[in-house]
Amino acid sequence: MVEISRHLEGLAKFAFDNFHEDMGKKTRNFIQQFNVDNEQVETYANLMVCWLIFHSAVQDGKTPVELYLMEQKEKEERQVYEVVKEWKNTTPSLYTVQEQLTRNVYKLRDYFTHQEHTVEIHSESLPEVELLVAGSLIATGEHQEFYIDYAKIPVSASDLSKKLQTIQSEQLTMKDDFPNVLHILLSKKSAVPVNDSVLAILKNTASSEIYEKAIPLWDQWNNSQKLTVRKEQLFAAALHYFVSKHLLEEGTSQAETAAYYDISASSLSAKYRQLKNIIQ
Repeated sequence: MVEISRHLEGLAKFAFDNFHEDMGKKTRNFIQQFNVDNEQVETYANLMVCWLIFHSAVQDGKTPVELYLMEQKEKEERQVYEVVKEWKNTTPSLYTVQEQLTRNVYKLRDYFTHQEHTVEIHSESLPEVELLVAGSLIATGEHQEFYIDYAKIPVSASDLSKKLQTIQSEQLTMKDDFPNVLHILLSKKSAVPVNDSVLAILKNTASSEIYEKAIPLWDQWNNSQKLTVRKEQLFAAALHYFVSKHLLEEGTSQAETAAYYDISASSLSAKYRQLKNIIQ
């Protein structure tokens, strides 16, 4: 439907016009954090932007898609709006390509729920039957489409099993941890060491002075106990706040620092106390 297609572009324009700095910063952090291969950067960035549109709170606790739907509710015809409003429930997933129905239309099966979808794919690189693909499907009328982009996951059955075991053991979900999950699925090598990934986020967010002073603190913290790091942003934020408060004696609040890393002030406070106990 032409009316629906108009909203595909409209949502992206709305998100970029209003939140491009926030989404761009988060996307760059993900790419640096997971040391994404150069040939995968464009696809990874596209899927991160898509995920952020549907799952990152950017204003009053609402996501870009929720804010867009609020804006369109009184403007759009009811029939069209009823289709578009379902986009707010979009969650990325992993799919098996079951069958190519026409040149651009495929039958896909959700790897986890086994639900089948008729999907129209507009891409220069079309998937092969039996290939695994990842992305976020949205309804566009007769068919569904991957929003913005999709990723081919060229892994063997045994490798996929190992990757899914890793995802499960780390208690990651497609909805809440898609950047990490996608990294695991696409990775051809071991993940970046925790040490590097925490410092990578800090380097991309804090000043060079804070970053340099935080390195020995992180080494001490990391070596003092066997850390379980599930969210690197928490550790980076704690280092940032500790250096700012105790070494540079700046007046930055926990709430301000937490906002830089897209975490809550209470989460930062807990992690900061843990660091403080180690250092002092």
